[in-house]
Amino acid sequence: MDKKFLHTINADIVKDSYIALNETLDKKVYFFSGGMSVQLFLPEHIHRVSSDLDLNGVIRLSNVEFKDVLTPGLNRLAEKGYFSEFKKQHYTFDINLENDEELLVLQFPRKSESSFQSTKKTLERELENVESVNYVGTDLNVISSEDIILHKLLRSKMFQKSYGITPINDVDLCKIGGMLTQHKKEFQLNAYNLSPEEISTRVAEIRLAADIYDIVALSIYKGINKEYFKEGLKSYDSLKHDKSLLIDYLQKINPNVFNKNN
Repeated sequence: MDKKFLHTINADIVKDSYIALNETLDKKVYFFSGGMSVQLFLPEHIHRVSSDLDLNGVIRLSNVEFKDVLTPGLNRLAEKGYFSEFKKQHYTFDINLENDEELLVLQFPRKSESSFQSTKKTLERELENVESVNYVGTDLNVISSEDIILHKLLRSKMFQKSYGITPINDVDLCKIGGMLTQHKKEFQLNAYNLSPEEISTRVAEIRLAADIYDIVALSIYKGINKEYFKEGLKSYDSLKHDKSLLIDYLQKINPNVFNKNN
């Protein structure tokens, strides 16, 4: 039987994972991030399915340390019938968590010593500004909507530059969602006929559309603290010089996007 691997935050495996990790990880070090956590800020009818749950923190972990840190939470999940498998990927440490019906990937970014030192101040700022989100009766440390948008703007710029992908200028959430669905459908239909280079480009197109979807959704339904957003921009050389353009872009999505006060 094929296991369900695309989820919203309403899935049992997602709920169980958030709760188990939240109760066993040090909130002075770790926080939740990524596309799954975007849903925590949005109304249910626009949730975008995701296959992974992202963690980050002001810490650099080896593969052994990552396993040790996750073990208490994984033990709690094992008591609920889940089993797990560790995988060391190129950019992340992954835990494939599954039961008989569902599969979810828990991810933590791998960091070299040099990359950790270069991003440590940014991570400390992100941890200091996490938002406490109540979810199924527990309070989660979640990266702020401003920092999520900054990460996705940065990655979107990289996708466009590295793969020559046409920027997505549309700010209609329904149209972007349709574009994302179409990209996924075309990839599934044609994947076996594509070269490795074409596969990389198609995947980048999917991820770009997903990132833009999240940026637009957060801008419409969550809002942004303008001063903190401008502070965060200073952390990224490739974005800070486009400050005026990015602010104009976000205000094009939602003229009231910067009405968030805290």
